[in-house]
Amino acid sequence: MKDNNYTSFFGGIVLIIIGVGAAYLFIKQSLIAAAICGIFVVVGIYMLATTKIVTIILDKATNRGTISLRGLMGSGTREMGLSKIKKVGLKKIVKVTHSSKGGSKTSYEYIVSFVMDTGEELPFELATVSASITDVLTSPDEKQKNAAKQIADFLGVQMEFTGPPSIKETLTAIKEGISEGIKRTDYP
Repeated sequence: MKDNNYTSFFGGIVLIIIGVGAAYLFIKQSLIAAAICGIFVVVGIYMLATTKIVTIILDKATNRGTISLRGLMGSGTREMGLSKIKKVGLKKIVKVTHSSKGGSKTSYEYIVSFVMDTGEELPFELATVSASITDVLTSPDEKQKNAAKQIADFLGVQMEFTGPPSIKETLTAIKEGISEGIKRTDYP
């Protein structure tokens, strides 16, 4: 598995370019505007400096797992025995961001973690998915659950999902509850 974090790198570069370009245009007109543009540059540099490329190698032949993190501000590697992994966890986190215009945006963050025999968890972001009306038809959970299940099956351990149910699962449960309630009610 490899996560190059292209969006973070790209976002950082775009913020730097916008900040430098806008600061160049506004420097003669207003120092405050140029300072605000400088904030874009600082945020862009921060994004570039803190973003890590995550590579996870699971080698059954040697019974070793290697997790490496590389970035502009340091890197590191951790090795572990695959037999020490007791479970693969998948956690769904719902994030809601509110805009200044009164709207909001919902997204789901999926974190996969390797649960070691010591109880230690090694979490990694698997995906971030924007919520949409199509979630009623096809849940984004299924794709992420399948990815985590493939990892768990490869390792020969169980996969455990924690998080709120999808919209589809909620509507199915409501429908089944109403149906069961109707069956129990005796009408003369």
